[in-house]
Amino acid sequence: KNTDDKLFKGWIVGNDSFNEKYQVTSNIEVKADWENIAKYSVTYEKNGGSGDVPTDATEYAEGADVKLADKGKLTKSNHSFEGWNTDKTATSGKKSGTYSMKKGGLTLFAIWKENSKVEVTFDGNGADKAADPKTMSFYKDTEVNELPKEPEKDGNKFVKWNDKDGYEFKKGYTVTSDITVKAEWEEKKYTV
Repeated sequence: KNTDDKLFKGWIVGNDSFNEKYQVTSNIEVKADWENIAKYSVTYEKNGGSGDVPTDATEYAEGADVKLADKGKLTKSNHSFEGWNTDKTATSGKKSGTYSMKKGGLTLFAIWKENSKVEVTFDGNGADKAADPKTMSFYKDTEVNELPKEPEKDGNKFVKWNDKDGYEFKKGYTVTSDITVKAEWEEKKYTV
């Protein structure tokens, strides 16, 4: 049976191969013939992520199963970890299981998938000049970190943006789906 560092090549008598053609004429000693196998390492790459990559100090023989490490604290902003792959441009990977060690070593790349985005449409609610931009995209389930340039309406002052339920749409609002928000206006008062 093969071991992690040796490959069983067959049986030998002295330096001669022992097989079905070998003629036994007296007592002999038959020994296993082993070949040392080179060892290779596995390297994990961030592939655009940040944080520490896993390390594996084990050396493996060619063809040996390499158990995949967990991603640990490796992250990428607004992306989900899809697993490990030998192709850094792959769109999917394995999160668990094994890869087979290749001659020369194995490099495994973190595979990332960009999180989905949602669109916010800014309804000027009768504005003479629309918000700029009129639509913005944000990562789903994240807080809004910017707002468009305010719309303008003659004789009115822009107050705020409101969602369909009347909640103020402002920085810090968490977007969970595509929405339309409406401008709220206050009539300007002039003193004569």
